[in-house]
Amino acid sequence: MAKPVFTVVLDKLVLLLNGTIPLIDNLQQSGNTISDCKLSDVVILRKNNKQKHPSFYNCYDVLLNSKLFGQLFYNYNGKYRFSVDTPILLQVENYMLYADGLTAKLTLLLQNLPEVSFYNYQYIDIAIDGHDLVSKHETFVTSKQYQRKANIKNISIIFDDRNKEQIGYTVGSKQSDKHVGIYRKQAEIIFSGKNYISAFWCKNGLLPLDGKSIDRVEGRLTANELTYFSSDFKDLENPAYIAGFFKLKFENFLVFHKRNNHKDRRHLINWNQLKSVTIKKEKTTAKATDSLYSKRITIHTLFDEYLVSGDIQILHSFLKFTRGSNLIPWVSKKINGWKRDLRY
Repeated sequence: MAKPVFTVVLDKLVLLLNGTIPLIDNLQQSGNTISDCKLSDVVILRKNNKQKHPSFYNCYDVLLNSKLFGQLFYNYNGKYRFSVDTPILLQVENYMLYADGLTAKLTLLLQNLPEVSFYNYQYIDIAIDGHDLVSKHETFVTSKQYQRKANIKNISIIFDDRNKEQIGYTVGSKQSDKHVGIYRKQAEIIFSGKNYISAFWCKNGLLPLDGKSIDRVEGRLTANELTYFSSDFKDLENPAYIAGFFKLKFENFLVFHKRNNHKDRRHLINWNQLKSVTIKKEKTTAKATDSLYSKRITIHTLFDEYLVSGDIQILHSFLKFTRGSNLIPWVSKKINGWKRDLRY
């Protein structure tokens, strides 16, 4: 039997910076309306009036070499206490975390903000994806033989907002400095439009299997739990380091032992395999990839979801996406096999 395939990647990254951006400060003091603020040939800050943060008056989209890299929250209003006097928050765009070159991009950005320095990480989500992680977790949760190693009282069910079906669990309090989400990611991607995640899975050999969903175990950490996370940006792209830090913080959340024999343990994640995992990322930083593999994965997943749920909305999405991808001939060859595989 082939070993299960896992991927590990950051899914959220928010950095606390310290300093000022003189060009913006001067424009604000002069009373000028700021739209685009060109800091250099490679960095432009564009005013974003839609995104808000309770601790900052202003938000700017960060364009790095003309591509959206993230959001910069500027002009601290004093509502939340930070560890620096002139805080700035940088939230990296989600799709950038699945693309190659994060280290170089962060370094390049800070080089073009000479009065700004990196202080620490405010939020990091680490995602480990694999097959049937939700059902495996549920087997342990509902078992009378096993119990979780960590004594966690706050365990809640995650529901799909569209149809209110159960799709996973949150282990730990959402208000705490660390907790885990275990949920079905494959179906969620269809409606979120994050096809770059499907392409990332495909590139790393994590492919849809009949009767098995691709699920996510997502460790969510705030600054208090990130004190010892490496300040070397290179480690943000080091899968062994990321997996090791995840294990350090969350292993006990995901280990179950027999009630009458604590030495008899079962792990939701294959930690030994993650030690040697290598991750490939797309060179592109486009928000939605046109990868043929990604489109096929999305179409197959939509059809399986429709067969299972009978939801007409999903069928319409399947038909629309198939036509838009110009893959009707390919689907025609595959569809009977999909029906047969799901039936059995």
